[in-house]
Amino acid sequence: PYATWEWGMVSRVAEQFDRASEIHRLASNSFRDIGDIPRSVISDLDRGIDLAAGLESSNKDFAKKLATVQKILEDSIESDVNVQGRDIELLQRLVGKEGEARTALAGLLWSSNQKAAAEA
Repeated sequence: PYATWEWGMVSRVAEQFDRASEIHRLASNSFRDIGDIPRSVISDLDRGIDLAAGLESSNKDFAKKLATVQKILEDSIESDVNVQGRDIELLQRLVGKEGEARTALAGLLWSSNQKAAAEA
């Protein structure tokens, strides 16, 4: 799963956002399968960030895709609340990634005129 997650990050840097999102989904499932919940949630958060980065308002299905990305980000942000562990550095990474996901979500909401939700 570690290499899969890294592959997703490389795809993001290459601006292949849909591909990166799918790879991060696979990494999340793999981490979950081996019982590594913090890294699974980090991968879920990355998936939402990838989708948000690749969202284009000129797309004909923009409203539908926006709703999907918003749900994925909200669900992954909510899921990190129950993560526990003794690895402080890993938990710090999780909190940092949650901040990135919240920023991506706020940007999406703001750009789609949902300013009150973005500020919440």
